[in-house]
Amino acid sequence: MMQWAQKQKGFTIVELLIVVVVIAILAAITIVAYNGINNRAKDAAVRSAAEQVLKKVSTYAITNADTYPSTLMDADIQNSGGTSYQYSVNNATNPKTFCVTATQDTISYFVSNSQGSPQLGGCDGHGVGGVAAITNFYLDPKPNSTSRATSWDGGNTGTSYTNVAATGNWSKSTRANRLVFPATITSNNGGFTVNIGSSYLSYAGTKYTIVASIQRISGNAGIGGVSVDKSIAGSGTMTLHASGGTVSSMNIGQTYKVYATFTADAAAADPGQNLRLYVNISNKSANTTVEIADIDLYPGDYTTSRNWYSGDSANWVWNGAANSATSTGPAL
Repeated sequence: MMQWAQKQKGFTIVELLIVVVVIAILAAITIVAYNGINNRAKDAAVRSAAEQVLKKVSTYAITNADTYPSTLMDADIQNSGGTSYQYSVNNATNPKTFCVTATQDTISYFVSNSQGSPQLGGCDGHGVGGVAAITNFYLDPKPNSTSRATSWDGGNTGTSYTNVAATGNWSKSTRANRLVFPATITSNNGGFTVNIGSSYLSYAGTKYTIVASIQRISGNAGIGGVSVDKSIAGSGTMTLHASGGTVSSMNIGQTYKVYATFTADAAAADPGQNLRLYVNISNKSANTTVEIADIDLYPGDYTTSRNWYSGDSANWVWNGAANSATSTGPAL
């Protein structure tokens, strides 16, 4: 008697695709759920770490004549378990102050002498969410100080240069260095010079970039070139690595960025020197007004992603007297 083999029926392509899609959806749901649980665990861990730091710093003050520790190590606090700390303290003020930022991955909480429980975010002047704080090394970024005033190098008797409130409040700092040309233009050469200083360039041989914003307020003018120089000829060497921002004619009301990347050797970075940003103002007409502002000085190469800040910016601090010191804060 002949027997016939039974035909086995398999999955169709459509059915297999449906199974794959269902598995993918379940996997995505699982990953999302896991990430949510993981982030909540990190959040709780950072918040708890900040609470413990608050207790330790406060206890230290109780046993040390109401003086907060100079460093967290003095209070037996150090980075651990994936959590890192930033600490600011001032025992010279009344009342004395401190602030601590605790961070794990992208989560930050802070506590302070006036903040009794952890708050999401960071202390002023600290990096937040795993992004390190940055510093503007220019000492007068507003600008207000005559010791770092502007000057003009290039003829045209009667040209004035002053520190003023920016016209129409166009600059982020609300202040600007203003250059006004006379009614008679006798030379098309010359530079708008902004003094950088040198005493805070503590690392000779380090590459720095200085950036400034420029607007033409009236008349006509272009940007013929950007460089850096020093006040004393022959004292040290400065190397210009890159510069940019040239334009034949600036549009009124438009902000232009200029920059120069340079290295100063030990002699050029000596406090007795005066390093200067030199911006060539070209194609100018009579009675032209140009303003330069929002000066930023930082180590490394020029980057378009960096914004201008000073100690007056939100969550930033002056590392000394206002408008006469470097300033530090988060890259907002």
